[in-house]
Amino acid sequence: MPRIAIVGCGWIATHVHLPVLSQLRNAELTAIVEPDAERRAGAMRMAAQARGFESLHQMLEDDHADGAIISTPTQTHCSLALQAMRRGLHVYLEKPIATTLTEGYQLLEEAERQPGVKMTGFQYRFHPVFREVRERLASGELGRALLARTVFTSSLSGTEGWRGGDTYGGVLPELGSHHFDLIYFLFGQEIVSVHTQASGHRTAIVHLELESGVPVACSFSFGTANHECLEIYCERGLLRVNRNLSTTCEVLRAGNERERLRNIQASLGFLKRPAYVLQRMRAPGNEPAYRNALKCFVSAMASGTQPSPNFEDGFRSLAVICAAQESLRTGMTVTPATLAGVAR
Repeated sequence: MPRIAIVGCGWIATHVHLPVLSQLRNAELTAIVEPDAERRAGAMRMAAQARGFESLHQMLEDDHADGAIISTPTQTHCSLALQAMRRGLHVYLEKPIATTLTEGYQLLEEAERQPGVKMTGFQYRFHPVFREVRERLASGELGRALLARTVFTSSLSGTEGWRGGDTYGGVLPELGSHHFDLIYFLFGQEIVSVHTQASGHRTAIVHLELESGVPVACSFSFGTANHECLEIYCERGLLRVNRNLSTTCEVLRAGNERERLRNIQASLGFLKRPAYVLQRMRAPGNEPAYRNALKCFVSAMASGTQPSPNFEDGFRSLAVICAAQESLRTGMTVTPATLAGVAR
């Protein structure tokens, strides 16, 4: 049975990783790594069978795990993942995988040299609703996609702790990283151009263009209501997801009065699912995406296969983040691939 260590005991570890891992029967949580003694003790109360360590180096010397879930502040992701890989551990690395493209290249190169699983924590790919959107787009049932938009806002202030700076925090790496990967996952196309408008590091609108020419507008903000949605406008209708209200994809078809009535019924469908809304508020780890992502990691460890999303997917999202930051700095439209080539 794979032995797993959780490295970093912030919100995502205590609200998601610990609860999910405690319910998986094909993995054993054996180590908690956290420099803060109070946080470490709190996490260990949730995992009585695990040993506590102050540092990853200490845990590696003790040989107490086969794989590591790294959920520390972003600026430590690269160094910790490199340590873990060099000691032969399987690595599940939270997003964004690094703070710079140079660090990202270091991770990719080390991943090529070392055996083991390397997975990026893009759990949106494992959510049934986004898999449904992807299938509907691929089927062409609504015709060609014309444009898309996403919104991701949070009640967090965006100024606390390590998230409060432009270098490591801000909405682009913290919120944008998920949506940049999601767009690639849904459309299967590279993002070829990026232009950013922003107000400080707490609010940003990022205009993307896909290989096919489809424009995508992504809005992100800290310090407001919690809200997240996706809309894809196609030739014969609209695909819409509101993650705060339901786990279903609304299909609003263009057409006559009958279709308009069906669209209204679809829009009100979330009223039938109040239990989901309450469940998500009380226990974020209950969302199927988190469980499915960690199950994928554990299964890959057991089978020796490489899962998706991998570090290359993490690097792709990082390149878009860096392009958005560069666009904000220069006021110019930036091509992620060109920026990544210069950094290399």
